[in-house]
Amino acid sequence: MSSEPSTSTIPPVPSSTYRVQLRPGFGFTQVAELADYLSSLGVSHVYLSPIFGAPADSTHGYDVTDPTTLRAEFGGAEGFIAMRRALASHGIGIVLDIVPNHMAIPVPEWWNPFLWSVLRYGKRSPYAAWFDIDWEAGADRLVLPILDGPIDANLDALTTRRDDDHGPVLCYHDHRLPIAPGTEDLHLADLLDAQHYRLVDWRRSALSRNYRRFVDIDGLIAVRVEDPEVFSATHGLLLDLVRRGLVDGLRVDHVDGLHDPGDYLARLDAATGHRWTVVEKILAMDEGLSTEWPVAGTTGYDTLAVVTGLFIDPDGEGALTTMYRELIGVDLDRRATVAEGKRLVATTAFAGELRALARTLASAANCGVDEARAALLDVAAALPVYRPYHNSVDAWAALQATVDQVAATSPAQGEILRTLPHFIQTDSSFAARFGQFTAAVYAKGVEDTAFYRDIRLLAVDEVGYDPRRFAVLPEGFHDFAARLAREHPTSLTTLSTHDTKRSEDVRARLAVLSEIPDRWASTLRPLLERGRHLGCPDAHAGYFFWQTLVGAWPLEAARAKDYLRKALREAKLRTSWQSPDPDYEAAVDAFVDAVYADVASLREVERFVYAIEPWTQANILGQKLLQLAMPGIPDVYQGCERVSRRLVDPDNRAPVDFEAYRGALGDFLEPKLRLTATVLRFRRRHPEWFTGYQPLTVRGPAASHLVGFHREGPVVALVTRLAARLQLGGGWRDTEVELPEGTWVDALNGREYEGGPYPIERLLRDAPVAFLVPSVEVLR
Repeated sequence: MSSEPSTSTIPPVPSSTYRVQLRPGFGFTQVAELADYLSSLGVSHVYLSPIFGAPADSTHGYDVTDPTTLRAEFGGAEGFIAMRRALASHGIGIVLDIVPNHMAIPVPEWWNPFLWSVLRYGKRSPYAAWFDIDWEAGADRLVLPILDGPIDANLDALTTRRDDDHGPVLCYHDHRLPIAPGTEDLHLADLLDAQHYRLVDWRRSALSRNYRRFVDIDGLIAVRVEDPEVFSATHGLLLDLVRRGLVDGLRVDHVDGLHDPGDYLARLDAATGHRWTVVEKILAMDEGLSTEWPVAGTTGYDTLAVVTGLFIDPDGEGALTTMYRELIGVDLDRRATVAEGKRLVATTAFAGELRALARTLASAANCGVDEARAALLDVAAALPVYRPYHNSVDAWAALQATVDQVAATSPAQGEILRTLPHFIQTDSSFAARFGQFTAAVYAKGVEDTAFYRDIRLLAVDEVGYDPRRFAVLPEGFHDFAARLAREHPTSLTTLSTHDTKRSEDVRARLAVLSEIPDRWASTLRPLLERGRHLGCPDAHAGYFFWQTLVGAWPLEAARAKDYLRKALREAKLRTSWQSPDPDYEAAVDAFVDAVYADVASLREVERFVYAIEPWTQANILGQKLLQLAMPGIPDVYQGCERVSRRLVDPDNRAPVDFEAYRGALGDFLEPKLRLTATVLRFRRRHPEWFTGYQPLTVRGPAASHLVGFHREGPVVALVTRLAARLQLGGGWRDTEVELPEGTWVDALNGREYEGGPYPIERLLRDAPVAFLVPSVEVLR
């Protein structure tokens, strides 16, 4: 690499981050070209998606194939240095997203040179210890679920040839697998038996697969970073970048998948010289991050859930549930839906992991394997946290409570259940496997199944949102923010990510529906009826579609079809990724096309969206100001500084038109962009202002509609919540907020206010939010 750029003006802890999704065609050079724009926006650090070697066509980078190189498609080492220099010249640092948990089984397989060696040489490969493979379970072979059917039905599709670069290979469609030395001249059937891998049907591999995956993705094989040698080998380039001052912070992907997250994070912290690091960790609503982990905090899904919930009307839950039952014909029980989703994935996608755990527990508890399996299944289905760490007070308490709950309903399992917590505490290997299992079951059973089945209000069907929670009250938000300020003041906060089911602004509009359930029902009912006439194949698909159309409007037909197909497969009711139903999916596509050809339907959607737009805007600005001004380090996901109505990936990873964004920032007219830039600029120039946390006192008939807080720096944020109910209920009337002493200026409009009791109607007469600072300084 060429000489390193100066980093003297880059703070060690970000004042804010801006997440950029790298992809072929948008690499280091393009990020470098954004330096002036991001600086003007007020960003202190660029937060990059994974940058290490991956398949050439990878659009996200989480399918790492070589952690010892930087992606050539992005510009390689020289491009990285040039990007760093351009960013540093504007005082902008770099936060890297790293993926220690897994690597890709790419197609062709030779793109991963380390796995290629294991496939060729088996246990004798120098890289065999890198991967989490149960060699004993596979009779010393790696079981690869890549076949489309039984092996006998695929023999004609299997051929051998010699590749100029990789030697003799076994070919299956686009797959390329190495042939073990000395076996290349064997007859095909004998050759297959002589390899260090065994090919099986991908649809029926749950009980035969012998490697740990990233959740349920067969193409991502787990890496044993708990081994110090594997850690050193897979982190060498990363640590070199850190030591040379080229990287300022880290985001650790999928920390719950690691064998021992605490041990890994301690090793990482020591190796990086205590760089600012956050972890992707989903926390339950009553769960705190382990105090033993040496990290700044999480990637912000906990904040996303609390802020989103604050704009949900708790009084709307009953009406929405009744409406859902009447229109869809489903008597909803969210807890049962969650348990059902977790049981489904535990006994299908993770059947092998469940069986292995049951065998181990049966031996320890002196019981039958089937009994142990039933007990483990019941606990996993009811456990409200991702992973029950015995050194995390909240997570461990959740496990104990779950064990008690299951034992009370299944007395016959009592002895087995009493063994489980003790076994987790005394057997680190079982503890790791059990935790990895429950985390995967939660991710797929709740977020990728139940959240696509219980669709009363899609705004709460989001990554990080605790399914036991419908809404958050102001006091709940204040408690969360105060705890964040006290325990993890430099944790990341976010409202949108590359993994969210829908962007923050889609959720902002959908949240309004909780305030006006009757009005929503009167709009939805005729739309569902019209949908039936237009060929909608079932009520679930119709309800999901119309609600999504309202939330993301204007939404192109192609995006709507892609999203709905993915959503219905995730729900696993009439189609799924495992067993897609082409006829059903074709009927859904035809229905969507018919809607987009029906002008009356689209006009009705547009009319409803227009009618609720003022309340939507109040939510958009309110949730953004809270995230930007509250404790923590705010992350802005690419494009979300302006109103962005994106849906689940790949839609939310689409390119951003940054030239248009430059123009909009120069004009400084759009309310959300103006708000974002204003707060980020103050945070960058005055990070000391954003310390501490104190809720403001609000009095009056509409007090529950204002969320206000004082940062000790000093900064004051005032936000309207449940704007529809506020307006329909008569407005602010005599409601007042107690402003701290002094003269305050709203940085968004320049108006001055004196401390003491102040009528909210005057404070918020022109906008639903206010951002008060003690100076007339304008950061433009």
